[in-house]
Order: sequence, then structure tokens, then C-alpha cells
Amino acid sequence: MFRFGWLLVAGVAISGYGGAKNGNDPVFIALGSDFTAFRDWPKTALGDAPIQGHPAGPRFAYRKELPGPTEYPVGAIIVKTVERDTTPQSWDIFAMTKRGGGFNPRGALNW
Repeated sequence: MFRFGWLLVAGVAISGYGGAKNGNDPVFIALGSDFTAFRDWPKTALGDAPIQGHPAGPRFAYRKELPGPTEYPVGAIIVKTVERDTTPQSWDIFAMTKRGGGFNPRGALNW
């Protein structure tokens, strides 16, 4: 089983688009099943230089959806991995979803 980071734990609950939270704003809440095929998504190398407070090793981002002209759409999912070897079970994995509906107003709004 993959070792999932705190962002995945915080962002994963139930799947699908829910009702509007703020007027007609869509809301997305992800399930673990929304992340199962992340290794098939477009992959971008993020480097391997040490970053204080982050796990050491080569980092990659997998994006389920690319951003629109100004931002990611609601429902977008980004998975960041630290891949010290080729065995996915040993990777550190972190993820976040664009939830929408005004989620996280004091932080990364809608993420």
C-alpha cells in the first residue's frame, strides 16, 4: 500500500460533484479511487535538490487535469511524489484536489 501524505488524507473523503455550496459554484470531494490511476497522468519532474522540511529524493507532479487559461478547474487533482527508487510502495505521496465551493478560505482558496 502506498504511504499517503497528510494532504491526501485531508483531501480524500467521498467522490463526485456535489451540490452548490456558494450559489452555483460546483463542489468536488474526492475518494481514494479518484487517485488510483495517477501514474497514468502527465508527469512533470520537480527536481531533487534538498528542500528544508520535505522528504529527500527526486520529486514529481502528476496532474489529472491541466490548468485553464487562469486557474485549475474544480475537480483538478495534483499528486506529488518523492520517488527514491522504482518501487511505488516506498514513495512518499502527497495529493490535493480543487474542491471549489469556497473551501479553505483562509488558505489555498478552493483547494
